[in-house]
Amino acid sequence: MDGLFGWLHLDLATSTWTTLVFVTTLIGIVIIERWWHMGKLERLGYTGPPKNFLFGNLKEMARMNSNFQDGWKEIIDKYGSQVGNLEGKSMAIYSGRVPCIVVTNPEVIKYVGIRGFDKFRNRPFSRLVRSKNLLSLRDDRWRSVRHTLTPTFSQAKMKLMSQAINDAVSVTLEIIEDHIKQNKPTDFYGLYHGLTLEVIGKCALAINVESQRNPDHPLLQKCKEIFKTFKVNSFNRVLGTLFPSLVIYLRRYLGRFFSERSRHDKKLKVDILEVIENRKNVPVGRTVDALQLMLEAAQLVSSEEVEKNSPKDDSNANLSNGKEEGVGKRPQNVKELDKREPKMTEDEVADNAIVFLLAGYETTSTMLSYTTYLLAKHPDVQQRLYEEIVQHLNEEEEVTYDMINELEYLDMVMNESLRFYPPIASSISREVDEDCEFEGLKFPAGASVFFPIAYMHYNEHFWPNPKTFDPERFHPSKRRDIHVASFLPFGLGPRNCIGFRFAFMEGKIALARLLRRYCIQMCDLTEEEIKMKAANISLTPESGHIYLRCVHR
Repeated sequence: MDGLFGWLHLDLATSTWTTLVFVTTLIGIVIIERWWHMGKLERLGYTGPPKNFLFGNLKEMARMNSNFQDGWKEIIDKYGSQVGNLEGKSMAIYSGRVPCIVVTNPEVIKYVGIRGFDKFRNRPFSRLVRSKNLLSLRDDRWRSVRHTLTPTFSQAKMKLMSQAINDAVSVTLEIIEDHIKQNKPTDFYGLYHGLTLEVIGKCALAINVESQRNPDHPLLQKCKEIFKTFKVNSFNRVLGTLFPSLVIYLRRYLGRFFSERSRHDKKLKVDILEVIENRKNVPVGRTVDALQLMLEAAQLVSSEEVEKNSPKDDSNANLSNGKEEGVGKRPQNVKELDKREPKMTEDEVADNAIVFLLAGYETTSTMLSYTTYLLAKHPDVQQRLYEEIVQHLNEEEEVTYDMINELEYLDMVMNESLRFYPPIASSISREVDEDCEFEGLKFPAGASVFFPIAYMHYNEHFWPNPKTFDPERFHPSKRRDIHVASFLPFGLGPRNCIGFRFAFMEGKIALARLLRRYCIQMCDLTEEEIKMKAANISLTPESGHIYLRCVHR
């Protein structure tokens, strides 16, 4: 017996020692591997701020995003340096252990976003999320879904959508009229949220959302809660940054318990699935919305009737030259696409419907809110714009797609507003798929490349006196001098915002009709300089309001 117990004691001691050695070795490997990754960019010649071994530069990234006009500039100017053959600073930062290259030369940005697109096709965060939408889909799956959805925003279909926009804007003007009668200012930030949700609901999903007259509408409240509760530094996102492999594993095998969706996201998806089910059971007939295209692609509804009734497509997507650069040629017919690429799944339909709804609601309302605010602050610009509107538009209430294309100064004003207050003001990112080099800058596979939007929009080299609101920067005679990669309100290249032309059309119709009837003025509740909420996905006023007063022309 003593021999048996002695053997057991020895065996347990050996097992404990083996376990200790194994754990120590594993920890050592993790530390060495992390140290190696967190010095990768410096070995390639990049410079950057000091980094924390666990968090990398998450603290600095939060600081950069909290001050959208100057935050990126301060850190890039302090820690960045010229790398390679082209002027302009680049900088190394680390999101956890993931190396990120911040680039500020527009030719480099153009290379990453357009010319070298096949090496930078994906967004870095897409590995960490389970959603199957255009923002997070990867590689050929993204390409297939993008091709499917691109015709939604062709010129012919947008002309048909302009009627729905006009109907919603008519309600907006009625609400403003009520405020004038009550002698009270209008919260344009809240009002435009209701307007854009109504428009995108009708045009993307063919549903009626009366969110302007009813600010407590359930769908509007869910959308607001999603953006209100979104934090770039939430526990899930920070954990995903620090330990991406662990988070990918947990979400793959324990998705039910470790989901990136908030309860508001889940409630919204339930609503969207109900809309999809209703559409499948009750055909809507003639329609031009994105949901119909997706349902056809998923073979959840028949496309024969819609093909017969829908307008002919006259264009696909739009970049600086009107073409979808880098995505590849569109097949000659639908059958060719069907044979070559898989259909959308029902999950992809639902997730993309949610993205259309949220993006069309938030970014367009943000663009409209700040443009209206800037017009109130600059009455001379507003007066010139009003004169153009009355010169080109008749007295009819409806403003058509063709009419707004005649408003040259309105186009200039909206572009300058987007430069001044880009809806997504922090950065655009791309993942490096394979080791590559451009003009002496080396991009290692697995790294991320950041385009700092506000830094580019407020760079004196591209925009003299950048903190001065000056629509003349976008005069047609000067547009050719604006580098495509120095102006990034809707992204760049094939992964730009698919609906940016639609957002522009909606904004132009709303502003043209608003200014034709009213003069917009600052009031006692208007902030002289709007304070922005830090660590939010979009450029949100800290107060949650933008109050202005309207008076009749």
